[in-house]
This record gives sequence, structure tokens and C-alpha cells, in this order.
Amino acid sequence: MRAAGSLLTYEDMLKLPVDFLREFSVCKGLTVTDSSYTVCLVLSPSFQSLYQRLEVTLKRNPVLLRSIDFFGPEDRKLKSMEIISYQEVAGKSLPSELSILDADSLSSLRISFGKVSLPDLPVAQKLVTKAKRLLFSNPEPPEILETDDEVSEIQ
Repeated sequence: MRAAGSLLTYEDMLKLPVDFLREFSVCKGLTVTDSSYTVCLVLSPSFQSLYQRLEVTLKRNPVLLRSIDFFGPEDRKLKSMEIISYQEVAGKSLPSELSILDADSLSSLRISFGKVSLPDLPVAQKLVTKAKRLLFSNPEPPEILETDDEVSEIQ
């Protein structure tokens, strides 16, 4: 029986796949091979988590997240997450499929993100264009008004 609960916790859903690396930023070990880096990370003192430490494996060329092993109390391995494939979007490599396997091998989960695209955001683009124009033509800082619906015109 798992001490940490279900295979995919709320914390996992918020942070998978790479946001764990922000909180687990204290490096306790590094192993380098011809094809990968394996980094042992522990939780920064200012954060809380279900996990005590992570073992993160990065593909070496290009540097991409390959897998994360999650460890709980008493250094017990709880589960593993592996990035199965990546998709190129706007010049960036985004995980498109990942697999999570419980340490006792009784349960697993495969997540596919399908076709990912970054939609054009007309309101944001309009604001950026106007902000640039104002920055270069007016020494006074622009006034930005926000409404409940969307950001209004820059005055």
C-alpha cells in the first residue's frame, strides 16, 4: 500500500512535468554518462511536498527531461514518471506524452497531450504593440486600465 495516496495527486497535476524542479532545487548528487545526467534533488527548505527527494534524469543532447523518480519518507521510492515523447511548438520542445508508474507496479497512467498549439492572443498582442509605441514615443509612463472582461485600451 502506498503511503502518499493515489498515483496522480493534486500536487502532481499542478507541477508535472517540470515545475517540481523549481521547489526541489538543492542538489545532493550528480551522475554523468555519455547520454544523460542524473541529478538527486531535495526540497528547498521554504517548500512543502509529499515527496522527500527526486532523482531527475535529463537527456544530454539536447538537454531534455527524460524521467523523474519520486521518493517519500525513509527514502522509499513511490513512483516514476517518464517523458515518452516531445512535440516542437514555436521552437520549444514540449512533453506530448508521459507515463507514470507506481513503485509497486500495481498501477500506471499514460497521459497524452495530443496536438499542442499556442493560440494567438489578440488582446495581449494589441497591448504589447501599444506599450512599445508608447514607450518609445512618450517619456511619461502609460496608464493601463483593467476591466472585468478584458484589459482595456491603453490611454
